[in-house]
Amino acid sequence: MTDTAPESKKEQIEKMFDHIAPRYDLANTLFSFGVDKFWRKRLIRELRKIHPANIIDVATGTGKLAALMSKKLNVPVTGIDISEQMLQVAATKYPHISFLKADGENIPFPDASFDALTIAFGIRNFESPVLGLREAIRVLRPGGMIAILEFSKPSRNAWGSLFKFYFRWFIPLAGRLISGHKNAYKYLNQSALTFTSGQQMLDLLSETGFAECRQIRLSGGIATVYVGVRSDYR
Repeated sequence: MTDTAPESKKEQIEKMFDHIAPRYDLANTLFSFGVDKFWRKRLIRELRKIHPANIIDVATGTGKLAALMSKKLNVPVTGIDISEQMLQVAATKYPHISFLKADGENIPFPDASFDALTIAFGIRNFESPVLGLREAIRVLRPGGMIAILEFSKPSRNAWGSLFKFYFRWFIPLAGRLISGHKNAYKYLNQSALTFTSGQQMLDLLSETGFAECRQIRLSGGIATVYVGVRSDYR
């Protein structure tokens, strides 16, 4: 009998997203009541400030943010993800976007290749967010911007309590029915409620070399856009 090494988080995430890819966009739109499009547009508003000539979208998933950035900013966008099935959905929906299977912790592009790098609802799925941020600053040009859209811990009020109840109980059940995956949305909601957010995320950006770090809280703190600028490279 041979021992089988346990799967890494990266391998588990890849398999999970491969499984839920066909109905991922439908589930996200239903669960966010469509407000996720507003969140993406708010991120794009930050990118406009630096007039990027090109953008890489890490953990691009089904390419929704990549396509929206291409349309709104009229610039070439490259989307990368570790899930082959997610990328197949993306390439079918948005054939004008360049998609590539690649790891956000080992981005296959030279130093200083992009003016902006984005991650929407993906950094909490990295095996090592620190490695991902180090790669981000490596592939950005000086003055380039990172923009991260992620769920965050809402305010401690009635709205925050309702959000936690919705995330903890409704989404896992409904996600299982929609996607057919037993644990995917249980993992996604737990990671959203426990992942680094707020000042801790800003500190993480600063510690990995980004400057001018700030956050824009959205919809009562349910989601947050974090931005930082590469001023130098360590």
